[in-house]
Amino acid sequence: MLPEMYKADITSQPGFADIVSLLRSGALYIKISAPYRVSDLAPDYEDVQPLVMALVEANPRRILWGSDWPHTPRMKVRSAEEAVQETPYLKVDDRAWLRQLKSWLSEEHWHLIMIENPQRLYGPQ
Repeated sequence: MLPEMYKADITSQPGFADIVSLLRSGALYIKISAPYRVSDLAPDYEDVQPLVMALVEANPRRILWGSDWPHTPRMKVRSAEEAVQETPYLKVDDRAWLRQLKSWLSEEHWHLIMIENPQRLYGPQ
């Protein structure tokens, strides 16, 4: 169950409809990765499901998955002293995240995102 603060329609944020339109037209690919950059609900990241599903519904043949390893923390404005300090990588449960992502998708969409789309984009032309 999502906390009340996460129940807002995140697909209505400025610019999202434009991205969906470009994706629907086939003008771009989108990589689904690093949910921890926009969500505090690890390891399931339930609050990003509406974003993922809107993108997949727009054009499942233009969605890719990526690990974003090593997992860098969210960007923030840092002081000069903080900027020169080593920033530790985050510990992310990739297996739990992938399990959750797969539970949101049909087998066909999972196969497209994990196998067919990367082959089409990066494979021999």
